[in-house]
Amino acid sequence: MRKQDLDLQTRIQQQAARTISRMRGNNGLVVDTHMFVRTVDGLWPGTPKRVLDALQPDLIVLIEATPEQVAKRRSQDAGREREAHEVNNVQADLEWSRYMASANAVIAGIPIQIVNNEEGQQHQTAEDLLKIIQKLR
Repeated sequence: MRKQDLDLQTRIQQQAARTISRMRGNNGLVVDTHMFVRTVDGLWPGTPKRVLDALQPDLIVLIEATPEQVAKRRSQDAGREREAHEVNNVQADLEWSRYMASANAVIAGIPIQIVNNEEGQQHQTAEDLLKIIQKLR
């Protein structure tokens, strides 16, 4: 996706947002996405305004780990083609995710929660996320 031209990415995002928004019904809906994607044209928001308008989110949750842990995980992920995974690049990615989340929160008028995803603590991370989701009901 990140290597496609922006027109195609825009069309795919819009279609996905429309499809996902119809899934909401009376239940909650969790959308797992990146806050941005690095493209040949620069950083592309994962949830631009038209996507936010379609999804009408109630909350943004960032799931984060330390830059060192993310760099290690990226370096061990042979299943995907990864950009450089040095700690300083990961730190920049984490900062950009927060910037994008902040912009989305302002546009949508919603809060942001951050959940820590510590190495070996996936169960705790899932429980923390579930508590956040249950509070929305």
